[in-house]
Amino acid sequence: MLLERMMINDLLCATWDKDMKVPFIIVRGTITSIVSSLGWFYKGCKACYKQLTTIDGGYFCRNCKA
Repeated sequence: MLLERMMINDLLCATWDKDMKVPFIIVRGTITSIVSSLGWFYKGCKACYKQLTTIDGGYFCRNCKA
């Protein structure tokens, strides 16, 4: 049962009380591609954490337009 939903950015910025029990977090996502030679990674925008798009050999965030 989900008690509260948060965006990944909210989790990264959250302040956790040191006396709090270890929080149990479920992250739900969609696998868009697998590149087994590079190990685990996610091409995400450093500002908004949304998926990046590859354009002309570089990366572009459609959300931030950066």
